[in-house]
Amino acid sequence: MQTVHRFTTETLNSLRYWSKHLWVKFRLQQRFFLLRTQLKLRNITSYSITLRDAGLGDQLLNANVSAKICERLGLKFSGIREASLTSQKSHREGYLEIYQYIGITDIARIQDKDLLTISSSKTESLLLFLEHIQKRAKSPEAKRSLCFETPMPVCYRSVKYLDSHNGNYLNNQFSAQLKSLYHIKKTQQEEHQKKILFHIRLGDVANLELLPEKIFIPWCYAINQEGFINLSEQTTHYRHDHLSDFSLLSQRLCQEISETIEIIVVTDGYSTSFDYISGKRELVEYLKSFNLNFNKSTIRDLKSKYRKYFHRKFSGASQIIYGEEVELSLEAIKQIASADIVISSSGHFALGLMNNFAIKKQDFFSPKITYLASQRNNSRKNLTAHLLSDSIENNVTNITQLIESSSH
Repeated sequence: MQTVHRFTTETLNSLRYWSKHLWVKFRLQQRFFLLRTQLKLRNITSYSITLRDAGLGDQLLNANVSAKICERLGLKFSGIREASLTSQKSHREGYLEIYQYIGITDIARIQDKDLLTISSSKTESLLLFLEHIQKRAKSPEAKRSLCFETPMPVCYRSVKYLDSHNGNYLNNQFSAQLKSLYHIKKTQQEEHQKKILFHIRLGDVANLELLPEKIFIPWCYAINQEGFINLSEQTTHYRHDHLSDFSLLSQRLCQEISETIEIIVVTDGYSTSFDYISGKRELVEYLKSFNLNFNKSTIRDLKSKYRKYFHRKFSGASQIIYGEEVELSLEAIKQIASADIVISSSGHFALGLMNNFAIKKQDFFSPKITYLASQRNNSRKNLTAHLLSDSIENNVTNITQLIESSSH
């Protein structure tokens, strides 16, 4: 009887899930139809992409999802919103050079006066976001091109739905034009070698071991009601263990198949974290209570210390790109686009570049894959996604088998 009861409960839960899923799907189809009709009556026939103030990976994801939504509304791509190319915050200086490098600046630029610009809402639902667009699209302004920034939570939750209806979310006019323009070239490497690239996000969420038995995490994770020191095991594990695990995986791969691979390591470095500390007066004062005095000299010394520490961790790598300067970012983009296998602790930056600029078939490994759910079964020809195993041995075996199979 107990087994029957559990089966019945599971069945009911499954039915509730699928009934809700089908209802949401129906509502989305209905909303897309109504909004498409409304835009057609308003004679709005095109859309423009606005580049959000975020990292490059998030910018590309946002642009592609926004493009896919607009094309489901029957709109054609007209260009990049001019203001979004020049309105980045101070920490985005140098992005214009990156845009030039990947071809974004070669796309037509659209002035705000020609756009019906819709400010993004903070909703996490695609359905509510479409309703928000529908309300704003009733504006009496006579515009023929639509422009909006899709909230990132909507981006993450919408990819699978958009893929299931109109093919891969990357199959859009913005992405197609960008791929035809980008200037990344394949880097030189030995023909018999496979390039394995480790991407480790450390800069804005670095774990700095400043106190005995405590981990200090700069950036947004550091600020909470209890103070600036974050002792959450989950948060420290999420960032800290990736560095150690990736270092060990790199060493094992060098031991097992060094003759057939080239290892590249990319990280955004720790400088953002140190700069963040030095720029927060209340944080500096708080750390003084632990006899930690931060000034330009100590920050410079700590930067040097962590750089050396990182290089020791990946002594077997043929190239380490450590830092956030523009020239290093351009080199990182080139290396990621031409790698055979990319192993990333974060996903957004590396995966965004692979999705848009992959030169050949690539394999992507990550501890957790967020918005790639619909691509995990190789639904895209040149990218196969794999979840990293908790076991170093399993990861070495899986990567080795991939390299051996691609060599035949």
